[in-house]
Amino acid sequence: MPNIAGEKSRTDRTPWIIDEEERAMARVEMLMVFSYDIGDDRRRRRVAKILEDMMVRVQESVFETRLSAQATERIVRLLEPEMAPGDSLRVYAVGADSLPRCRQIGGAPIMEDHDFWLL
Repeated sequence: MPNIAGEKSRTDRTPWIIDEEERAMARVEMLMVFSYDIGDDRRRRRVAKILEDMMVRVQESVFETRLSAQATERIVRLLEPEMAPGDSLRVYAVGADSLPRCRQIGGAPIMEDHDFWLL
C-alpha cells in the first residue's frame, strides 16, 4: 500500500529486492555497543572471549566497535547459542549524528571513525 508520498511501504516491496540505498546502508559502519548480563560463569567467559577478539572492552560487560549492520548481525548470531533463559544481550547502534553527543569519563576512549589502525 502506498504511503502519503505515494511510495510503497517496506512491507509492500518484494522482500528479496534490495535497492542500492539499502545496500549502501548495510555497509556503513556505526559505533556498536554490546552489553550482556549472563548468569553462568562459563557462558559469560565464552561470550566475553568472542567479543574481546573483535571489540574494545569499555566496562566489565560492555564492548564497543565499529561495524556494519551485516557484521553486527553475524556477531549476534554467533552469540545467540551462548544465551540461556534469564540472560540478556543488548546491542546499541550509535549513528554519526549522535556520536558528538556521547560523553565518556575515564576508561577507553569512544572509538572514532578512522580508515587506519595504529599498531
